[in-house]
Amino acid sequence: MNGAGNRHPSRPGYAMTFRTAIARAFLLAATGLLASCLDVREEYWFQGDGGGRADITYSISAVAARMHGGEPAIRHMIDGFLADTPAITSSSYQIVTEGTCMRVRLQLGFASARDLDKVLSGPSLKHFPSAASCLLGTVRLDLRGTSLDFQREIFPAKALPEAAFLPDSRFAGHRLLYIMHLPGAATESNATILLDGGRTLVWEVPLERALKAPLVTRFKTRIPLPWAMVLTGCLALLPVGGLAFFVVRKARRRNSSTKS
Repeated sequence: MNGAGNRHPSRPGYAMTFRTAIARAFLLAATGLLASCLDVREEYWFQGDGGGRADITYSISAVAARMHGGEPAIRHMIDGFLADTPAITSSSYQIVTEGTCMRVRLQLGFASARDLDKVLSGPSLKHFPSAASCLLGTVRLDLRGTSLDFQREIFPAKALPEAAFLPDSRFAGHRLLYIMHLPGAATESNATILLDGGRTLVWEVPLERALKAPLVTRFKTRIPLPWAMVLTGCLALLPVGGLAFFVVRKARRRNSSTKS
């Protein structure tokens, strides 16, 4: 005979508890899979005439990507974004799967700061999931004469909230890397590495740290007036980073539904 504190498998309460426990375990396992191959690398080159180029690479879980459309779905998003963004003067991208990881690399060129500035309010962003905003973050630009104060705050943990329940060892070896090549030296920054006399700024942050607190990148520099618009416009390219969290969001919503 069972004690009053025990639950019998035939009782509804036990079934609900069991299903909830299984759903949570599956959700954590899926989260671990999604985050087990997550790396970010964004690099930008800016020219004095207001043009420039970008090289953006995201590595995500190939298994999770296949669960939610795989390579065809990712190509469809990128093609739609490029087709609706005339400010991008040249582009190419590659999607390569190696083992358990899928690597998405996008290379872009832009010539006009004014055209790129329109992307933020244009139709091209509709091709990416709302999770892209977590990687886009918030940006503050303060331009006074030729002095620019730039700050960007990124929120990886908001795109992957379940990661808080996983050990740091699950993210070991993975990182977020942001590189900016400026036409002039930065007068102030919180970059982790300064190169080329302060013209190249590097932020390299382990993934486990980025998941614990928002990542802030900031610098001050003296630049020609068009540069403020260039830096604003280049942020429109960042929703490509939402690809890394597209499968995360989809998996989280799908698995959460099993709790009920």
